[in-house]
This record gives sequence, structure tokens and C-alpha cells, in this order.
Amino acid sequence: MLLAHAKVSALLLLAGSALAVERVRYSPVECAVRGSTVTLPCSFTTIMPVVRVVWCVNHPICHGTVPSVYDSKKPNKNKRFVYLGDYNSNCTLKIREILSEDNTTFRFRMEAEIVDGHYTGSTGVAVSVLDAEPMRVQSSAPGPVSVGAAVTLNCTFRCSFHDLDVHWHKDGHRLPESGPTLRLMAERSANYTCSLALPNTMSPPFRLNVAKLHTNGHFVLRLSVSLGLLMALILTVAIVLFLNKRRKRRQASPHDGK
Repeated sequence: MLLAHAKVSALLLLAGSALAVERVRYSPVECAVRGSTVTLPCSFTTIMPVVRVVWCVNHPICHGTVPSVYDSKKPNKNKRFVYLGDYNSNCTLKIREILSEDNTTFRFRMEAEIVDGHYTGSTGVAVSVLDAEPMRVQSSAPGPVSVGAAVTLNCTFRCSFHDLDVHWHKDGHRLPESGPTLRLMAERSANYTCSLALPNTMSPPFRLNVAKLHTNGHFVLRLSVSLGLLMALILTVAIVLFLNKRRKRRQASPHDGK
């Protein structure tokens, strides 16, 4: 009996010490566009083996009968919520097709098999859901660029978003590239736009101006100077060859007279 009591006491002490070192860290998400897909980055540390993970809304500890958006011990009925994490350190949650009702605070909870072996990241991550609005295109080269220059275009929104499905267009034609960043080699001047897979999100066109090389006065000047130097070199060589040939003829003429 004394040995059993000692084991229980040791487990309780272990649980208490574990709770003192466990942590859940969230990355802030300022806002999300209604209808888009958003990822809530999350990580945790623990010295106890985790056997259950839970994400809930509007509850400080995600315990009891509180409705959860994800519970590893229950079938995932709401397919909009996808757990991208594990039982070791990653607790990231993906939310598909964000709704107005997702305008709330999400919290993560982990549980172990021992008594009181649970911990909830009480700060949570607040999501502010906004209606769709136009995106914006920003360029690494705001002015004219030369042919072949490397240019990076970024599709921006006033939200800090993760994993959004961004589409790009060039002169109204859909490009195969996707994502918030477009990297390209400048070929000709064109209008670039970006949008989400949602209505009313198309950005105003961004005009990428590509300068033609033959219109560059400095290039023409350098070319003229190079051609002039080449012609002068050819003329100099021709004169030297002519004088050497003439000198040799003069030296050979007395012998021919004898």
C-alpha cells in the first residue's frame, strides 16, 4: 500500500512539474478573407507523451462539453478543419473556406494519460474574418527595367495571411504560377494582376515597363566608340603592312639592277 501510494504521489508530482514546463506558442493571424483557406501556425513543448489533441473556440481550456472543431479522439465531422500537426511539437490547424462564424478565438489543448496531465494554450489565436476586397501588386523594381532583368512581384492584402490560393494574370491571360509571389525575367512591357479564387479580389493592373536596348543612348554611344576604335586599328595595321612591303621592295631593287 505504501509503495502504491508513493507511485501515485510521484505521478502527481510529475504532472505538476510537467505543467510548469509545457508551453503552446501561436503565430498571430491579423485577419482572414471570407471564403479563403487560412493556416494557424502553432507549436508546443511537453515532457509527457501526448495521447490527445483538441482545438476549440471560445473556451479558456477546451475542456468538458465544449464543442471542438478538431478532436483526435473523435471522428472529424467538419472537414473544413484539418489538423496538420502531430503529438510531438506541431499543433498547426488549417481552416478551409473561412466563414463569418470563424471570427473568434481558437485554442489548442493537449492531454496525457496521467492524472492532471493536460495543458491548454490560454492565449489562443484570434481570427478576424473580412469580406473579400481587391488585392495589390507590389514590385521589386518600381521603375523601368531592362530586358532579361529579374523581377519579383508580390500580391499583398491588408491581412497577414498564410497558404492563400493566389492566381496571377498577364495582360488578362491566366498564368500557370500561383502563390503570393511571382518571379519572372523581364521580356516585354505588360500588365500584371493577382486575385484569390473568390469574386471581387482582382487587383488593379500593375504595369511592368521593359526598356528596349536600342533606345538606350549610352549603349549607342558605346557601340559607336567601339566601332571607331576597331576601324582605326584596322587602318593602322593596313598602313604598317603597306610601308613594310614598300621598304622591302626598295631594298631588293639594287640587286635586280646588277
